[in-house]
Amino acid sequence: MVSVSVIVLIHNSEKTLSRCLNSLLKQDYSDFELVLVDDCSTDNSLKIIGSYNDKRIQLVHNPKNFGIAKGRNIGIKNSQGNLIFFTDSDCIPALNWLKEGIKTLGDNDIVTGWTLYENPLPTFKDRVVFGKDNFFTCNLGFKRSALEKVGGFDEQLSMYGEDKDICFRILKTGGRKVFCETMQVIHQTTTRRPRDELRRYTNYYLGKLNCHLRHGKEKDVIFRIVRPDDLAKIIFPPLFLLTKSFTSWNDFKLLPFTWLGMIRGRIRMWGEGIKTGKFYW
Repeated sequence: MVSVSVIVLIHNSEKTLSRCLNSLLKQDYSDFELVLVDDCSTDNSLKIIGSYNDKRIQLVHNPKNFGIAKGRNIGIKNSQGNLIFFTDSDCIPALNWLKEGIKTLGDNDIVTGWTLYENPLPTFKDRVVFGKDNFFTCNLGFKRSALEKVGGFDEQLSMYGEDKDICFRILKTGGRKVFCETMQVIHQTTTRRPRDELRRYTNYYLGKLNCHLRHGKEKDVIFRIVRPDDLAKIIFPPLFLLTKSFTSWNDFKLLPFTWLGMIRGRIRMWGEGIKTGKFYW
């Protein structure tokens, strides 16, 4: 019988964790272990986990905050399944998420599905966050053998790019991917802080660039604009109102910090260009 592990990395997730766990523990496919990796939370996340009495839960404590890539590798190391699925602590998987993912994965090595916003406000953008051509660990499933073949997540990529990187490496070894229309998760609406927004965009471009360069896509990056729509918004900030998907009114308040973070991110990307002797817009 196929054994299945679900891995969730947790760091100060008290506001979203209960809804995530409730959905996972009520999955239509119930024969799985749930590996929760606490990356040194300082809020009430551990108390929330302790309120659940379910033998499927396995809690792993990190002695310090190791970050996304290493935290997920620790989850893999502490899991037993030959199929491994990932979602995030701020997501709500559909009740048939695991069943549909397992069925669709079949003889393939990677399966992914739709990820949606919980309460999108009307904008010109679609409510889908991540779709068919993206790899994000909020909604990914793997064969363990595929993960082990490439040595797990690259811990040098601690934010943005580590999920795409591992999928690209699996595909390079002959692995196969498949998309599941019925494998869906919903991103919960959360209140982000200004410093979170600054950090997010400061790291985004460099992670995206490094992932491209590692996987033979350098020719697609050199001498062209990386995300021209983002560069346009940096130059003309009102474009945010037409192109950004807003999940709460707090997103409007964060726009100045989003803008500053995008500027900082471009500067980091250009700094990398100077180091490599090449220039990236």
